[in-house]
Amino acid sequence: MLPVIGVIENMKRVDSTYIADAVKALHVPYLGSVSHDDGFESTLGNVDGLASTRFAADMRHIVQHTDVFDVHEER
Repeated sequence: MLPVIGVIENMKRVDSTYIADAVKALHVPYLGSVSHDDGFESTLGNVDGLASTRFAADMRHIVQHTDVFDVHEER
């Protein structure tokens, strides 16, 4: 059995705390959310394009602000 380090809400479309509240009620860390991004699929296979999507920005934010990941942005 693998431990759950937390939940990332995927394809979030509305500003709601419903999922975050439900996850916290289960005593599991809510790590953040990734917004729905209409342009995401068109960037698949294009590293530079993918890196500029809302998906990538949301994931960077989650990784940089979550203690379970030992990752620090190089400057």
